Amino acid sequence: MHFHRTRSVLDTLNNISNDPFLEGYMLEYVLIVFYNELEENLKNVIGDFLEKKSDSEISNFISNNLNTILKRTEKKDLKKTLKLFSEEKAAHFDEILKQEAESLLRQYSGFIENRHNVAHSDKSITMSKTEMQEMPAVGEKIIDCFKSALNYNSQSDIERI
Repeated sequence: MHFHRTRSVLDTLNNISNDPFLEGYMLEYVLIVFYNELEENLKNVIGDFLEKKSDSEISNFISNNLNTILKRTEKKDLKKTLKLFSEEKAAHFDEILKQEAESLLRQYSGFIENRHNVAHSDKSITMSKTEMQEMPAVGEKIIDCFKSALNYNSQSDIERI
């Protein structure tokens, strides 16, 4: 299970009295914590994949450069990262996400957009505390979809083996 810090902040947020000022800051903080954990988890997925698939020098090189490879976590950026491995993995990511409920991607995009607004602009959060309770589950699902796409073996992958 991932997103331990996010869950902890959400639990704290639920126990705050109805202080809108404090609640606003906590909502901003939970977005930042979620994004940080999401990045960490995605990098771990890639690192684990590389550890199993390549020789140690190549794996170490890529793992040490994940910060430049995985700079953002929007869907299009995750797809770009998968394209570095193969077009088929990126296409499989799209297929997996098409099978998921449309609301999953809408929620995920909302979390990422709100975090971006908090970190880089004066815009206010457009999500409720109730909607944010879904962050860990949505994050888990996106990581599972990414991991599945990364581990996808296309016919061309099988032919190379």
